[in-house]
Amino acid sequence: MSKEISGWLWRAQWRATLVTTVGLLYATALMVSLVAQATPPRFTLALTASAPGEAAVAWLQPGNALWDHGVRPGDRVLALDGRVPTSRDTGSWSGTRLLVRVGGAEGSHGPILLNAAPWQDRSTVPVLLLSPWFLLLGTLVVLRARRLDVAWATYALFSSAAFALALAPAADAGVPVAVPVEFTLVSLFAACFMRFFLVFPSRRGAASLRGTILGAVLVVGLLHFAALIWPGLYAVASLLRSVLLVVFLLGGWRCSSAHVSPRRSGQRGGVWIS
Repeated sequence: MSKEISGWLWRAQWRATLVTTVGLLYATALMVSLVAQATPPRFTLALTASAPGEAAVAWLQPGNALWDHGVRPGDRVLALDGRVPTSRDTGSWSGTRLLVRVGGAEGSHGPILLNAAPWQDRSTVPVLLLSPWFLLLGTLVVLRARRLDVAWATYALFSSAAFALALAPAADAGVPVAVPVEFTLVSLFAACFMRFFLVFPSRRGAASLRGTILGAVLVVGLLHFAALIWPGLYAVASLLRSVLLVVFLLGGWRCSSAHVSPRRSGQRGGVWIS
């Protein structure tokens, strides 16, 4: 009996420690998004010297607002905050207005003027306010569930959703660390969705399958972080993430529907629950 009690106390302490750690990390993510929403939007990129009176984009954050508007490394910058670029602008630059000729060094497209001020997107604020409830629900389940596998699968599902929602405003604001992390968390949520139905209401599938699911998410995350150095990998990471989202969500739906089978002959009513 004493061993059972000590084992139960150890598991309870371990759960409380993990929940506390995750809560602190979540509070940090929430603070990053709140600061990003309170800070006036700015463009941040790296420049190199080009022709006299011009500069060239050396680096920019893949997936940010500039990237979505077609700006790529090698594009020619004609004006920075309304003035001609100089040699002092080489290196890291941050500002609110950018006149750039997209299409690489040849400039196959006409110059476009980009202004950061109208791009502050506050449409993600509601999901920021919604995110704590996901974490709270996951915490209640993990602290009270009797089956550990279901408890951790549920906690991973709701926690990944809470973190992804909490970091969405920071990612939309182009915070460098938040963009790849939020990118990975969306894939992790889909993976946890499928993994949840591999253990609830009954365990199914080999342990290697659950490991493969998380391994695929790790590959997506590593590719996106690598895209910070080699932006060309961003397209590969985005495509792979889209494929994994479809596979995991459909896989989770298939696993959930497999637990409920049609009525067999001889069964008087209801459904069969595996």
